[in-house]
Amino acid sequence: MALDLMSLDFAALRTLRLVHSHGSFSRTAEVMGLAQSTVSYTISRLREVFNDPLFVRQGQGIVPTPRCSEIVAQASNLLDRFEALAAP
Repeated sequence: MALDLMSLDFAALRTLRLVHSHGSFSRTAEVMGLAQSTVSYTISRLREVFNDPLFVRQGQGIVPTPRCSEIVAQASNLLDRFEALAAP
């Protein structure tokens, strides 16, 4: 059963953006002060919502799928605009 797109929150999109930029679940967890399993769980939920693996193993690391990069570009725009709304 696929998760509903509207069940996502900004924190999940921020996590996706950070994994994309760092190329690592572990590094993202360190930056966010979370357990690596929490980051993995969040990406797993996003994989279901977007019906895409988002990241694939390559060598010792991970690389984003083309769909993931597209999602991150759009999510980054959304996150930046939302942060601007919250600014005084």
